[in-house]
Amino acid sequence: FFLVGELAAGLHYWPIKSITFGIALLGLTYAIVELSENLLDPEPKTLFQTILGPILVLAIAWGVAFALGGG
Repeated sequence: FFLVGELAAGLHYWPIKSITFGIALLGLTYAIVELSENLLDPEPKTLFQTILGPILVLAIAWGVAFALGGG
């Protein structure tokens, strides 16, 4: 979660709305948790299966944040 803290500190100075800020952080946090869960799962998975879910969640969350006026 240090990565999320670093991103929060960096995004804090950008002129973005608070809802956009929250959605961007939520997407990153959820993707990191899901990725760590996939990596620690005892069932063997391919690299594609491991990273597909987190990348999709991150892309959707950041897309919604951008659509709401983040950039």
